[in-house]
Amino acid sequence: MYTDTNTTHIDDYADRIALADHPAEIADIVRDIGLDHADGRLSIDETEDLEQAAHSGSRRLTAAMLAVRDRADGFKGLPAGSAKPFKLLAALQEAWPYLGLPMSGLAWITELVKQTRPQDWEEGSRPMAWPSARRQQEFLGLSAGRVKALNRVMAEAGLYVMRDDPQGRRYGRRDPKTGRITEAFGFDLSPLALRYEEFKRTAAGAAAERKAMGRLRRSATIARRGIKQAGEALAALGALPPEWPRLEGELAALMVAKLCAKTSEALAPIVEGLEVLRRQAEQWLRDTAPPPPEPAKTSPMGPENDPHRLDTNRGSIPPLPPSVPDEPEGEGGALDRAEAEARKEATEVEPVQVARQAPAEPWAFEDFWHAIGRTGTREFAEILWKKLRRADKLAIREWFRNLPLLWTSKLYAATWLRDRRWEKDRQPTRCSPPAAAVPATPVPPRPAPVPPASPEGKARVAAALASFKGEWKPRGEGSSS
Repeated sequence: MYTDTNTTHIDDYADRIALADHPAEIADIVRDIGLDHADGRLSIDETEDLEQAAHSGSRRLTAAMLAVRDRADGFKGLPAGSAKPFKLLAALQEAWPYLGLPMSGLAWITELVKQTRPQDWEEGSRPMAWPSARRQQEFLGLSAGRVKALNRVMAEAGLYVMRDDPQGRRYGRRDPKTGRITEAFGFDLSPLALRYEEFKRTAAGAAAERKAMGRLRRSATIARRGIKQAGEALAALGALPPEWPRLEGELAALMVAKLCAKTSEALAPIVEGLEVLRRQAEQWLRDTAPPPPEPAKTSPMGPENDPHRLDTNRGSIPPLPPSVPDEPEGEGGALDRAEAEARKEATEVEPVQVARQAPAEPWAFEDFWHAIGRTGTREFAEILWKKLRRADKLAIREWFRNLPLLWTSKLYAATWLRDRRWEKDRQPTRCSPPAAAVPATPVPPRPAPVPPASPEGKARVAAALASFKGEWKPRGEGSSS
């Protein structure tokens, strides 16, 4: 652990090293570092790091960078077979928007992780990458000064550790047989493995925060609209209370504060204030609005004194049972029944049974392709067929229904479709010869029906009955003639 005194000494020396422009100043800084070490103010590691930074002059060393390096030194590696570098990178990417770091840093860390191998993260090794400073400048499109500033920010944030050789160079070597790193100076990515769980918690907390912010924003919108609706209703009734301008002022102030709220903790009290204003506006509307009218009495004298109502809906009236005619008695009854049958035959029309046909389906392309004789290029014809409407495909099917058996198209199928020949060509007819003309036989006109109630009708009915029942004369025949 670093004490406040050590941190102050290290930061002071880092500032002096960064501002030193002459070798004499560097010598004075190194001498002071040695004196502080002798007095016990600096440890051996701190003294060596500060002296290295003073002699190289390439990097400003801070207490935060030293703390990150000490933590990275404790990384012993992941168990064999469990190292998944891109899983660690995914956790960092999920948490990155909430770390407050530039996006160029995430792009650079992604590039560094790609240069590592799974065995670099396992026990007995260390995840190192050693791209040159020129490569980093080209990849990020930044100047040398901006690249140094980015490395300092990322190192102080605890995302990687800068490990350079005494001359400030970056390089690495691997065993040609095992592929493991034997010596490397550059970017140490072990902090990513050490902070994996931290990144996951940060991403989960951020997801919960987004969900809470969305819920609070929706509640704020509902409250604001409720206040607006209540105000419009009060204005329509001409009953805006004197306190309404004050409510509008509080509403405007809360909406401005809502735009400035960045966390759910800051937004929650604002939404609560909007809810209070909405309830106040709705209460004013309840106190001002007239009471609802009482429902009209449909039976003031009671249901037993209501007028009779006949339901004329056809579906609600049950059909009457078929009436059974009484058996006619005597000759008069037989005559009446004969008259009824004759009247029924003269007026009854036999219903026509109409068969319900299924709707016609359009042809598929295969049906048309075989019907047209498979002429031309199939691909062109199929493309044109797909562009046709359903009505066109039905019309083509009807056109081919009366096709002669020996008919062949003189055009390619694609040309036939493109020119819409089914609309221009004459409908083909079958090859069978027309049937011989048969002279029409004149049909004699049907005699007009005689009303059964007339004397002549009664006589015809009586003659028909007499042929079945023997000699019989209707009653009153002699007198009527």
